Amino acid sequence: MFNGASVAVRWLLSMFVVFATYNVTGYSYYHWVSDGSGDWSLKTLAGWLLVIMYGTYAIHIWRGMGPLGVAITLLLLFSATWLVQDAGFLNLNDPNTVTTVTEVLFASLISVGFWWSHVKTRFTGSPDANNVNQH
Repeated sequence: MFNGASVAVRWLLSMFVVFATYNVTGYSYYHWVSDGSGDWSLKTLAGWLLVIMYGTYAIHIWRGMGPLGVAITLLLLFSATWLVQDAGFLNLNDPNTVTTVTEVLFASLISVGFWWSHVKTRFTGSPDANNVNQH
């Protein structure tokens, strides 16, 4: 099922994975591993889960959007960021803000990649690139 709620869930999941990997607050996988202490078997398992998530994202996005779709989506996201910055809502002179905005853009790209094939199927009627058995 594809609707506004499913788009929101995909975006929130993407945000969770990106910000769980690294964020400026200091509570992330990167910071957890960097502290040098703790249970390395658990840290390794969590790291592999993140690698699997990002690998799944990359395959899904590339198949659904292709390189041109990824480039166009990035251009739109960067343009929207520029507009918000010009309107005075962002101060891109602060490194923490730049990091956070970059992470939001990356999570948004992942989210768009996950719902784009559904949009394409609805508009064109062509089969979903990620479900070859779809009729």
